[in-house]
Amino acid sequence: MKTITLYGTATLSKAAPGKVKKVYVVAYNGDVLDGVAGYGRVVVDLAGLELPATIPINLDHENSIRSLAGQGKPKISGGILTVTGTLANSEAGKLVMDLLQSGTQLQASIEVQPRTTTNLDPGETIEINWRKIEITAPTVLIDAGVLRAVALVQQGADTQTSARLAAKKTKGTSTMETTIEHLQAKYRNPDNAEKLWDPRVNAIFAAAFAGEATEHEVDAVLKMSHPRELHQPNTSARRGTAGEIDNQPHTGRESISASSLERAREVLAAAFLLHTGAEPTAVKAFGAPVMQAARELRVRHVMDLVEASVQLNPTMHGVPAEKSELLRAAFGPSTYSFPSALGLAGEKLMSETYQNTPASWRSWTGTKPVQSFREHTGIRPYLLGGGFDEVLPGGEIKHTAAGEETYTISADTYGKLFQIDRRDLVNDDLNMLVELFAEIGRQAPRKIADLLYTAILANAGSYFGTANANFDDGADTALTVASLGLAVALLRKQKDANGKPIALTPAVILVPPELETAAASIVNSTTMQRDTTVDMQSTGNPWAGRLAVEVEPRLSDSDFHASASTTAWYLLSGKATPTAIIAYLNGRENPVVEQIDAPANVLGVSLRGYIDFGVALSDHRAGVLMAGA
Repeated sequence: MKTITLYGTATLSKAAPGKVKKVYVVAYNGDVLDGVAGYGRVVVDLAGLELPATIPINLDHENSIRSLAGQGKPKISGGILTVTGTLANSEAGKLVMDLLQSGTQLQASIEVQPRTTTNLDPGETIEINWRKIEITAPTVLIDAGVLRAVALVQQGADTQTSARLAAKKTKGTSTMETTIEHLQAKYRNPDNAEKLWDPRVNAIFAAAFAGEATEHEVDAVLKMSHPRELHQPNTSARRGTAGEIDNQPHTGRESISASSLERAREVLAAAFLLHTGAEPTAVKAFGAPVMQAARELRVRHVMDLVEASVQLNPTMHGVPAEKSELLRAAFGPSTYSFPSALGLAGEKLMSETYQNTPASWRSWTGTKPVQSFREHTGIRPYLLGGGFDEVLPGGEIKHTAAGEETYTISADTYGKLFQIDRRDLVNDDLNMLVELFAEIGRQAPRKIADLLYTAILANAGSYFGTANANFDDGADTALTVASLGLAVALLRKQKDANGKPIALTPAVILVPPELETAAASIVNSTTMQRDTTVDMQSTGNPWAGRLAVEVEPRLSDSDFHASASTTAWYLLSGKATPTAIIAYLNGRENPVVEQIDAPANVLGVSLRGYIDFGVALSDHRAGVLMAGA
């Protein structure tokens, strides 16, 4: 597709003669532009706009060497496209400088080469560029494209954008690079991401970008202009007993709200997941505004992410240029710090892997939250004397007491500690870390299986035994249709503490790998082969589609447990009446990742992943063991 030009305004501040000038351009504010040649009304999805490392800054749109005025680095932040660059000592650059010296106001435009577009009709509403846009006339949405250049021109159409040139940064002022991210973070609305950036106040920010206004002055103007629409920063003031805030001097570097802190951490974590190829995990874990912000960071190298973590930190006054200083700042003790975001990303990866890792115990175990690591008692209450009694004439209902059956369970902590070397960051070698997070996520359900099947194979107190009427070791217990019928009969005949039938329903056949084929054949075959010696037999399979098959290799692994067997199998009633319980501390079933301080002799960051749980066999009536030989 041909390149199109999107126009915006530019105001150029005066500069000292003979100095190399830095240009700051707010090139596109993310909204609909009208009158674009060949297109009419246009809106660009900045999340789909490819940004080269540098782009030319032209005078007008000649796209020739003589029109080259300089070059700049494009960046997308908060739904706005900006370009930071310098003017060249060329004919065009000098002309721009002459115009600047005379106080002439120019305008800015960007050149975009569309790749894919969508036609939008009046009445549609789209949510892009950190805002909601209502389409009032036929509009072309540029879904994807490439930014080719920015130009300084006489007149443009987008009055929401601006560009300025600054001679130097004076004491007490803030440049665009250090101000835009901080002010966006301070004035984000945690309950309405669409108001993260208010395009109507770009002119106020332009003064700060050019070094003509301090952040304190920008704060004051914004509060007076939009006191109800902008999220006000936390002034870190003392609160009196009546709940009123005591007035404190405003420094422009106060802490922001907890929700904004967490959102910044989420954006960094999502950007890490995008950079390492784990986009599906990021999309599932974070909402659309976070994902768009993460994409707009345009992370090409892990050091870009490290730099972003420093820029989002309101306690930092600028970004260190030296790589080692940048790493030291990013690994500081802050919610904005890179390790904190890395821990959040790891937790999302581990949790998703934990949930998706096949585990034979999920379909027939129950869960129980516990509040401490102390031993807890699980209770199964029942009515003494059996079930309901007939209510005789006169309406008297007989009184009864409750009995209880119990089991004990306690949670313990299981985890691993791992470290990230600073060389991995410099070398952009974090894919190994992603796999490490995933492996820890896989290890958690495996550890649960280790403890659970150790308890089952140990069979303490003859949990599966003839006294409990849930065990058969006869010669006819090898897994067949007939022996399955025997196991079903044992399960259905189970009785409660009063000797009354409880009518359990079989749900799961749990087998070792050696019996997987036999179990799958029994539950999946729709017909059975007839016995030629006896006539008039049914050809249907009574168990087809009625039971799930779970395969557990630990059941037959003699290295895992001395009681392992290649012939024994289990019939279980499922989660409704679980045979075993898994207790999770505070009910948290997923693994946790936490950042910890690395030892003094380690150049990097330390993380730990862990899960708190315990297992217990809870109800012998809910399962049957068949010896199979």
